[in-house]
Amino acid sequence: MGINNFLIFIIFSIFIFLFLISDSFEFSKSLTVSICIPLIPRDIPKISLMLQSIAKQTVLPNEVVVALSSATESDESNIRKILVDNLPKKVAWKVVSTSDHYYAGSNRNRAAKASSGDIVSFADADDEMMPRRIQLIREVFLKNPTCMCVLTPYVVTKNKKRTYSTEMAQMKMIKNVKKGLFAIYHFKNPKKYKKKYHIHHGVPSVRRDVIHTISQSNKRRGQDVEFLHNVLAHYGKDRIMLIGEPLYIYHGPHYTPTYPAASNDF
Repeated sequence: MGINNFLIFIIFSIFIFLFLISDSFEFSKSLTVSICIPLIPRDIPKISLMLQSIAKQTVLPNEVVVALSSATESDESNIRKILVDNLPKKVAWKVVSTSDHYYAGSNRNRAAKASSGDIVSFADADDEMMPRRIQLIREVFLKNPTCMCVLTPYVVTKNKKRTYSTEMAQMKMIKNVKKGLFAIYHFKNPKKYKKKYHIHHGVPSVRRDVIHTISQSNKRRGQDVEFLHNVLAHYGKDRIMLIGEPLYIYHGPHYTPTYPAASNDF
């Protein structure tokens, strides 16, 4: 009788374990991604390339949220049309518009607050993403439940005034051989930054809990680096991961984009 009870207990435990695994698997499959883009009117003409790069992602995000500030009704109408013309129909989108003036940090906060994804992936209107960016970011979060922030290094287009390295030499890191990723263990003190200093990490993607805990400031410059310092200080080095593949294209302040014909046939 005791043996039978023990066997029943073992079988029951196995069923519970399988149920929990199944439930966890279903949750991981439904992990949603929102791309949040800060925007001011002068950059509206540049956003088409970013949106087209989103449309070409191997794994599409669930939604795109644009936070537009210093905007008129005409500006809002214009960006809505551009979103319709450039995003796949299966990707939801939202515009959060205001006539008040905000810099990028506060617009990122506004976009993130208006988003609904489990993962909030930031992007800038005048840049582009490589096709596997969302796919790989999502995989990192799925495989690392304690990870709170994922960075993807960027390549930078050249312009007449300056050229940028395509390597990540400025960021100190250690390689996580088993996972094929990089874990950040140190940021230099931002007070010691020089104008020529660039951290080639690209813009971050974070779990929703992060945006409820840490906000970006309304400073004109450096708010993104400050945000990463605050994330690092709050969550620690082991919860920030850096993918070792350049997945973001930063065009630089003097980049003049070209505009391919838009298509909504997805």
